[in-house]
Amino acid sequence: GRREDTEEYDDQMLLGIAYYNAKLLYENDRGDVFSNAKKRGLLELLKDEPEFQYQKELQRGGGGRKKGISIAGNSGRKANGVVYLKNWLIQSRGIDEKGNKLLNLHYIYDVGFLRELLKFDGKRNTDRVSAAIVGMFDVKETIHKGVVAEEVNHNTQDDDYFNNPFT
Repeated sequence: GRREDTEEYDDQMLLGIAYYNAKLLYENDRGDVFSNAKKRGLLELLKDEPEFQYQKELQRGGGGRKKGISIAGNSGRKANGVVYLKNWLIQSRGIDEKGNKLLNLHYIYDVGFLRELLKFDGKRNTDRVSAAIVGMFDVKETIHKGVVAEEVNHNTQDDDYFNNPFT
């Protein structure tokens, strides 16, 4: 749950991100995530602002890249993010034993998130929906750039353990 103190909340969030070896794309126009991560020397846990190569009109003009993403100040981004989320929710994941289509929506077990989705109108504060919208931008960016698997060296000749004789 959310802590009273945002710094304590950010500490818990950054610890979780480090524990899961993850990176965070966050809304950079609210809160103190950047400054709290910087204070702790954990800026590498924050994702850079997406490049939006897949949709040029969402790009922000101007200076260097920064961490996080701004959605609230750019209505085009929010509207596109809502469409991305809607499309993801109704995307087919398979069929059940009776032949009914299963959607991503059917695999959401967070009652609070489902309630927020039902009440979402683009005006009221819906933190879970906002987080999901940010997540959709992260998914789009990852898919556009392509996922490249880390190359693993399977050459055991360099490994002394496997070259030891059985004596």
